[in-house]
Amino acid sequence: MDFLFALAVAGAVFLLLNVVRPGFLLQKTSYVVRAEAPREQEPARTQFISLGDEAWTRKAQDAIRALGTNALPSLVALVTQKGDTRKTSQQLAVAGFGALASNAAPAIPALTKLLDDPLPGVRSVAADCLQAIGPVASNAVPRLLSTLNDSDADVRKSAVRALMIIPGQSTVVVPALIAFLDGPRRDTNSAEFEKAASLAALRRYARTSPVALSAMRRMTNDPDANVRFKAGLYLRSIEGPSVNLQPGNPIDLNRNTEQKKP
Repeated sequence: MDFLFALAVAGAVFLLLNVVRPGFLLQKTSYVVRAEAPREQEPARTQFISLGDEAWTRKAQDAIRALGTNALPSLVALVTQKGDTRKTSQQLAVAGFGALASNAAPAIPALTKLLDDPLPGVRSVAADCLQAIGPVASNAVPRLLSTLNDSDADVRKSAVRALMIIPGQSTVVVPALIAFLDGPRRDTNSAEFEKAASLAALRRYARTSPVALSAMRRMTNDPDANVRFKAGLYLRSIEGPSVNLQPGNPIDLNRNTEQKKP
């Protein structure tokens, strides 16, 4: 039964990657689909099955791994899927690239190019997909750094999250992260996360870059309590337990009130 179930999931994901087109009914956020028989005078449609637990998600990702690099063109296409108001296609793209990880390296140039897409939603998901691929996406770092200046808060968040995972040349990355850390905040609702995520990205370089370490020390005096706490926490992981940790509050990653763009 387990084999048959896995086979059915693989077939469903293959159906999504190769059959779903604009105009199909996208109902629930999910990574797995099933074909529904057509009703009278109604075309066949695809319904999304809600994945409420990690087991289903793992099954879907296993199916994408089974497809391997053959899935890459379809996954890239899902990043730019039109008409999906629930962003289900883009969620599948991120999950798919995460499942393939470094094996998805051939898609890095295409995803990097999508960081210039006119739609902020596409730019943001492209950065999320690069993050999902992981450290092998280092060639995308220069473009991710320029994306830190994007006018959309979600795009900036995705870019800095990707830079937490994907390494680059410290002589290029550290100055750009510090400039982002110290620069004016375009949206006060995302400022806290942007600064904390910048610190997390700088931590990668702080052991070998005195400039990065100095910036982290300076942020222990930031006006925001959460940023001070994160700076101290990261410094403690580098310099030892003698670093003073000032208490902070949980960072609400969804507190951005910018009007969502298409």
